[in-house]
Amino acid sequence: METINSNMMPSSNKTTHVYLQNNKIRNINLNEFLKRNQNLSQLNLESNYIEKLNEYSFSSNGLEILNLKSNNISKILPFSFNSLNNIKELDLSNQNITLINTSSYLRLCIYPNFNVMPINSIIVYK
Repeated sequence: METINSNMMPSSNKTTHVYLQNNKIRNINLNEFLKRNQNLSQLNLESNYIEKLNEYSFSSNGLEILNLKSNNISKILPFSFNSLNNIKELDLSNQNITLINTSSYLRLCIYPNFNVMPINSIIVYK
């Protein structure tokens, strides 16, 4: 499976954790799935082949832990994490990030319990 999108995932108010680590996922489009599953608190996409995060890649009011560790992410486009209102942990370690737009994460900085795991050296652009 190289692409995962919203219509591939079932909706359930009881789903709290989704584990998709160690696959061959390159592209993600989970906006509708995340909107329909507001009780989802943890999403693990570790060790896939994701190369970039598009605008509004993650739209969820309930997501608290997002693990993107050990992918091939090189670009994080504007507003990628803008709708993560309850995020507490975002793991972007072990990436190839070269470009990140400040608006990708700016909103996350206002949350007092938010923790970003270390990432490689990056260039921040506006």
